[in-house]
Amino acid sequence: MTFSTDGNAGLTKFDENKKPIGVKKAPIDTNLKETILLIQKGKLPIEEAFKLITTNPAKNLGLKHKGKIEVGYDADFCFFDANLKLTDVFANGKQMMKDTEIIVKGTFET
Repeated sequence: MTFSTDGNAGLTKFDENKKPIGVKKAPIDTNLKETILLIQKGKLPIEEAFKLITTNPAKNLGLKHKGKIEVGYDADFCFFDANLKLTDVFANGKQMMKDTEIIVKGTFET
């Protein structure tokens, strides 16, 4: 099982009567929020829940050097506090988030 995302894609906005009223950007953090809820509600152990957004999608997409921490894999790390709040992120050898604050903005080439 994997989670999929349409982060930043267009989603239809509806009014209280379920009528379309426009378009909004899809959030990019929904998969992480749902994964944390699975853990907090006791539906999945932490090591299984995080596979939904790491190992499993990488495998399904054929990304041979992504999805786990192992020799020969890209070393991207996310750090969480005891309440599963994302605190620090390292990607492509750079710290992107520190103490819950994004410190690198924009895009970069891989």
